[in-house]
Amino acid sequence: MGRDLAERGVSAGEALGELRSTTRRVAQREPTFEECEALVDAWADATLGYLNRLSCADPLTGLDSQAHLLALLGAPSDADLVLVVLEVSPTDDFFQLARRLSLLGELSRSVFPRSRTVARVGVRRLVALVPAQPDLGRRVGLLVRGAEGADRVWVEPVPPRPGARVGLVDRLARGCG
Repeated sequence: MGRDLAERGVSAGEALGELRSTTRRVAQREPTFEECEALVDAWADATLGYLNRLSCADPLTGLDSQAHLLALLGAPSDADLVLVVLEVSPTDDFFQLARRLSLLGELSRSVFPRSRTVARVGVRRLVALVPAQPDLGRRVGLLVRGAEGADRVWVEPVPPRPGARVGLVDRLARGCG
């Protein structure tokens, strides 16, 4: 219900109000905390997915936007592509996080000069969209050795279906996977 309401443009407050009135009418009680939490989680996921599709370039890091990455994933390609993902640990210092991502973005561009994009995905991840070349393993190893400040580095194959590509980027942005 939360996802449907968010997609229709209903605010979180209005969605909670509808949950309350429906629960009172149908079950003759107030909604439980768990019901409210589930509604708000679904609403937030749908809203975040929408915002991720709209966002512009990241001015703090110089990294391409998630929207740009999605546009490139939707374009036809003559090469097999993979996503090289770098994740940094959470920090309370927003500017320190942006600087770390920016430096890792520069490193990614130098290790993968033929990358289609190096984009910020979510809060703590960046993704390089690169051709699956025979030297991919060697380049990823080089990236890992130089990726000071990255907690994890891994490779995700680009799914063949456009919907699956969008789903993969969305999961990466939310910190899943």
